[in-house]
Amino acid sequence: QSLDTVLHAAELLQQQGSRVRWVMLGGGVEVERLKAEACRRKLNNVVFMAAVPMGEVGSYLKAADALLVHLRNDPLFAITIPSKTQAYMAVGKPLLMAVDGAACDLVKRSGGGVVAPSEDTQALADAAQSLANMDPNALSEMGQQASAFYAQHLSLTVGVERFGELFERLARKDRS
Repeated sequence: QSLDTVLHAAELLQQQGSRVRWVMLGGGVEVERLKAEACRRKLNNVVFMAAVPMGEVGSYLKAADALLVHLRNDPLFAITIPSKTQAYMAVGKPLLMAVDGAACDLVKRSGGGVVAPSEDTQALADAAQSLANMDPNALSEMGQQASAFYAQHLSLTVGVERFGELFERLARKDRS
């Protein structure tokens, strides 16, 4: 996920006196190193929280002002959409999408967030600050747009309908 970029952005924002706080929820192979790095940099705007049961994750997501999706700059990630993108959109919170390619395009189309190039510390800090500067009603509207886009284009119901249509076309073509 290239979370070192997030730490660098947090450092820039802290130096600027920004009110932006980054909350990292969960574990992973890098978490101890990232905690040590945040401590070394004296980042008081980064909070690490332990993993919680999957059933509790939604309440944490709903408590956030915005939700970050960040991956390293890799050609593979430019053609994929991280699964957390759909989950975050469904929650109805604005996204801060720092993944190049298809995921970035999806957030732009939805109107449900702001985007920044992957692994671009300054752009990530600027995007986070732009969200922090927004009126709460505008943030709420952005989150509603993300949720509506998810419901109209990405939900399980929509996916099942699309597969059903595809299977029907294939069956018709096979009969012809």
